[in-house]
Amino acid sequence: MNFKRFLALFLAILMAILALTGCEKTYKEARSSREMRRTVARIGDYEVNYEFFRYLFLSFKPGVDGGDDSVWTGPDADEYFKVCKEKCEEVMRAVYGTFIFAKNAGIDPYSKEADARVDELVKATIEGGFINGNYVQGYGSVKKYREDLEANHMTDAVNRLFFRYSICESMLYEYYTDTFGGGTIQTDDQTIRNFFAQEDLIRMTWIAVQKDGTFTDAQYRTLANERREGLLACSSLDEKLQYVAFHNLQAATMDKGVFLTASTCGAEYKTVYEEAKSLSAGEVGDIIETADAFYIPLRLQKPSDYLNTANGMTEIVNLYIEHSLYSTLDSQNEALTISYTSGFSRYADAFGSNIK
Repeated sequence: MNFKRFLALFLAILMAILALTGCEKTYKEARSSREMRRTVARIGDYEVNYEFFRYLFLSFKPGVDGGDDSVWTGPDADEYFKVCKEKCEEVMRAVYGTFIFAKNAGIDPYSKEADARVDELVKATIEGGFINGNYVQGYGSVKKYREDLEANHMTDAVNRLFFRYSICESMLYEYYTDTFGGGTIQTDDQTIRNFFAQEDLIRMTWIAVQKDGTFTDAQYRTLANERREGLLACSSLDEKLQYVAFHNLQAATMDKGVFLTASTCGAEYKTVYEEAKSLSAGEVGDIIETADAFYIPLRLQKPSDYLNTANGMTEIVNLYIEHSLYSTLDSQNEALTISYTSGFSRYADAFGSNIK
């Protein structure tokens, strides 16, 4: 559903990969072109290169324009650019804000240890192999790895930046949790039970009509209305959950719901979270449009005995850690200033239907 959740999932995969011992062979970072390396913005002491902004922009672009390139040369082109740029800025703040937060905690995102971990991730991505009993499918060659990156508007440098970001998050996780000793995020039983009881922690599920560029936004909304009417027609909660599961084929556990707070849902999806929070358990919400989909939220009851199960307690402990980190990071990142370089306008003019 959101960028933060993706990174939380990636973190679990990352920790398994970092269990690899040794790194006999490393793959030197492919040097990007001079154009790609140009600085387009600064956040604190960090420079944002064109290749990073370009990747973010082209990733968000289909969700913003709905697959209609003509909007970038139409009368509302500036507004479309503004929306897409704001989405890019959210990720830019998340990445470099995490680096800044880590440095303030005495963790160097560009330390030799972090460099070695990045190298290991790149090696695993290219070569593949068994990692902690799980097979990771590699590209098989550097050529295929770089070709796939290029096909997705990414460079080796940008990919490594995301690896470094995730590594930095894992280091912060280790630093701030008492699991690894002496952390400031305490996860004792009473703290977790108090957190679980908070009104801001809700359990919800949803049906998402994804904007994949196949239809117009009007057609997607019509489909979302049909799905919502179908959900409202269900006579029981069990029937509603079966309906949700059926219409979320790429999320087989959606009938179980997820626990979220305002800090763990991501800014882009806060309107979906707020709509669900306003509902009573079992109630269907209004359709909420985001850049990537039309969401139909369904509020669920928090099981009173959920924390009495081992899996339930573990899930909420992890959510509490995520909530604590992200709420602190969010407060910091909202105050971060992004200073664009004088040459940014030349790149801004290139974004839209003519971007390469």
